[in-house]
Amino acid sequence: LSKQPSLFTTRRTSVAVSDRAWDYDVFLKSDEELMMHAIDIFDERGLFSRFSIPMTTFVNFVSEIRKGYDSNAPYHNSYHAFDVMHVCYLLMTKCRADEYLESFNVLSILVAALAHDLGHDGYNNAFHQNTSSDLAVTYNGISILENYSAAYLFRILRKQENNIFARLSAEEMTKMRTRLIDLILDTDAKNHFMLMTRFKHGLEMKKLSRGLLSSMILHVSDVSNPARPGIIARKWAYNVQTEFFRQGDREKELDIAKSPFMDREFENLPRMQIAFIDAVVHPVFRLLADFLPLVEGHCIKSLQLNKAFWHNMLRRGTLKTDEIVAFLEAQKKDGSLLTPIEVDDLDSDIDDSILDDPSENPIPGIPADATQESSPDIRRASVISLKREGKKEFDPELGIRFDEKTSIHRISLTNTIKSSQGAVHAGMKKLLGSTAFQALTFFSTIYALFAFDLNTALGTKDSENAVDYATFAVFVIFAVELLMSVACVPGYVQFFFWLDAVATVSL
Repeated sequence: LSKQPSLFTTRRTSVAVSDRAWDYDVFLKSDEELMMHAIDIFDERGLFSRFSIPMTTFVNFVSEIRKGYDSNAPYHNSYHAFDVMHVCYLLMTKCRADEYLESFNVLSILVAALAHDLGHDGYNNAFHQNTSSDLAVTYNGISILENYSAAYLFRILRKQENNIFARLSAEEMTKMRTRLIDLILDTDAKNHFMLMTRFKHGLEMKKLSRGLLSSMILHVSDVSNPARPGIIARKWAYNVQTEFFRQGDREKELDIAKSPFMDREFENLPRMQIAFIDAVVHPVFRLLADFLPLVEGHCIKSLQLNKAFWHNMLRRGTLKTDEIVAFLEAQKKDGSLLTPIEVDDLDSDIDDSILDDPSENPIPGIPADATQESSPDIRRASVISLKREGKKEFDPELGIRFDEKTSIHRISLTNTIKSSQGAVHAGMKKLLGSTAFQALTFFSTIYALFAFDLNTALGTKDSENAVDYATFAVFVIFAVELLMSVACVPGYVQFFFWLDAVATVSL
């Protein structure tokens, strides 16, 4: 019998996880490859060692997560879960969101990404509410599917063989449970505008919690399909429309209210995608880019290119999925290209009325009753901290410091102690590098080398007091230079440190 490759054998021959970028296509991956992808991400982030997660437990957990998704759902299936996890990873690494996050936050984001649509049957919250389904009754019509997914996740974790959090303390587990519930509930499309308001408020107030940043990362990843390379973005667009039509057919059977964009008799995929990009995806990516500038280059350019593609289809009157697929196949055979549209001209071509009143011009995927105002009873775990407004100190839950000259001053959370003294540190470096201070230390060195010999040869007894005062001043200068160099000069604690230390002690 030939020996079958283990997971770790597969891993050594696979592409490094850091090289799997925005064009990573989950549809082309086997179950084992997706499992390995999850393992590689958690391993590369150091989560297995940091939280003492056994590999067998993790494999069991991910396997149960995958089984919890409905394979009959065209869009909300396990591929979507792995894809959202992948985009979260990219936002944390390629766009450097992890500079503001601790390992605890990273773990909660990745787990929530895998679990955020657990048990989703392919019908949205409005459908469950309108049909008074068991889930709607159980969760009182509030974030029905999101509450179900969160509960499903903790039912999986309740089994010891699946519990990747087994090594957490009781206090840590309570915090993790709160964070995971918050993260998953914040993916409810009804909360989209409220989440944006909270995040925008955080930027304006110059205070932002790690919890809120985590929710934003997961939500942006959840709606990121139009920001992916064209071929991947179109696959997801086809799938979401298939799921929409599936629900629309069921609504007709039950003779209940028809949901927008879900009636196959009025198929217009380009218009649906443009509406979704303009009303949801572009604003939320733009808001995140205000905080993480690298989002601009990694995501928004692809978003604009995809928008240009859908405009092309709309102008040509190619509105149905099968027509679009056939058109692209013909283009590929002919080797011809689409007539380009200037990205800068797109906004003038769009019917802005789709943004005015959701009740009259519905937004794909966003309920008509989605609130656009921040609620006073927002969950505390992800609320923006305002209690230190105008101060320089760090709050334990804050990961960002702002100053008056710049909108955002980036500081790694791993250097919080140094960051709290950033102004002093910068001042010391500036003083060390100044011409005046260097001249002062130069003349002090000359004095230390020759003053005593000159005083012995030429001085009088009356001059001894002046020499003592001058020597003490030089000693202070040497000591200050030594301390500032230790604090500010990389690699200083080597030869020159010991030389300066011996000179100071000698003096």
